[in-house]
Amino acid sequence: TFKLQRFKEFLSLLGDPHNSLRVVHIAGTKGKGSVCAFIAYILREAGFCTGLYPSPHLVDFRERIRILTPDTRGKKSPAPDFEGMISKQALAALVRELKPAVCRYNRSSPYGELSFFEVYTAIAFLYFKRRKTDFVVLETGLGGRLDATNLAEALACGITPISFEHTDKLGNTLEKIAAEKAGIIKQPGGVVVSASQV
Repeated sequence: TFKLQRFKEFLSLLGDPHNSLRVVHIAGTKGKGSVCAFIAYILREAGFCTGLYPSPHLVDFRERIRILTPDTRGKKSPAPDFEGMISKQALAALVRELKPAVCRYNRSSPYGELSFFEVYTAIAFLYFKRRKTDFVVLETGLGGRLDATNLAEALACGITPISFEHTDKLGNTLEKIAAEKAGIIKQPGGVVVSASQV
């Protein structure tokens, strides 16, 4: 079940790494992964070190944690790696580092155990913070309002076209699904870009 309080508490144990990130947050049903990639590459071309956290992955779950930097432009990644993908060594080190904290939290949490997506999102937040990214582009995993990525405050949000999906969790009408997706919009007067919904 979705319980943001659980993930919020866990991130606080890690020093709230998400609070230091400058985030662009994207939700929707169709095209959100492509939109995230476009934004990340535009930011990279503008000279910024940019974290990219898409979901789901295509081949290797390391694809979900990528950093695009101006100095990697045009350099070929080792096949079948995606450009800027976290290395196996860096990911393994972060898993080893966080494992004791995850186990301790799961034993004492009143909200149930952390999900894979929550733990992996925490790893991404720590990695992006430590690599001193200028911006991070986050794609919601499911919905938006109660998605683990939604604990990060966004400089700008985007909503791609919405259609029926995960109706057992998000609701059985487009209005309910849209409300869940729009849950990433948290700041009054914040920047929001929405695709045409027709």
